[in-house]
Amino acid sequence: MSVDIHDIGIQHYRSVLQLQEQLFKAGIERDQNGLPPKQNIILCSHFPVYTLGKNASEAFVSDQARQSGADIIRIKRGGEVTFHGPGQLVVYPILNLNALGLGLAAYVEILEQSVINSLKKYQVHARRAESAPGIWLESKTGGLKKIGAVGIQASRPMCMHGIAVNLHTDLKYFNMITPCGIADKGVSRLCDETELPVDEASFKQIFLTEFCALSGLSL
Repeated sequence: MSVDIHDIGIQHYRSVLQLQEQLFKAGIERDQNGLPPKQNIILCSHFPVYTLGKNASEAFVSDQARQSGADIIRIKRGGEVTFHGPGQLVVYPILNLNALGLGLAAYVEILEQSVINSLKKYQVHARRAESAPGIWLESKTGGLKKIGAVGIQASRPMCMHGIAVNLHTDLKYFNMITPCGIADKGVSRLCDETELPVDEASFKQIFLTEFCALSGLSL
């Protein structure tokens, strides 16, 4: 099944959220009207922004974060607070999961595995962590650290939001929050974990290849 790719560069979060919502709503309407599904993937990065899931605790956002100049936006995905900013690849698949024969849990696993497989190309060995969603690695600087965050919103048959991977992200913004509500683990970025050059355009293509192979989509 083919997928339309929207590679839109660096954008303010609210404008991309609006685009997601338009594609999400259109997908539901197509399904209700018996029309063939249209699958979409948005690739972008954001100007600095903290996003909080629908049930996220305000306690995980410090006063320093509120004074940092980054936007703070509560949205309808699951999960706690995270940061998006320049140097981070954000991928928003707006997909009809029924058409792909995928349940939500299997879909999240595919998202995570696609990042894990992509990082292997940079000689970085990442994994899932028990009771801690996202993509984790044993950092060169010591300790288990998160390199990718996952957050999904679903209304059958459609899903939106997605995954963010730190490539060259300024990690100071993560120090102002409790990322994903996990206080005892840090955050890392690919450029600190590999000796290979980290180019956003190259990583995008690697990720898309891995994701499409696992999900049954074709570019």
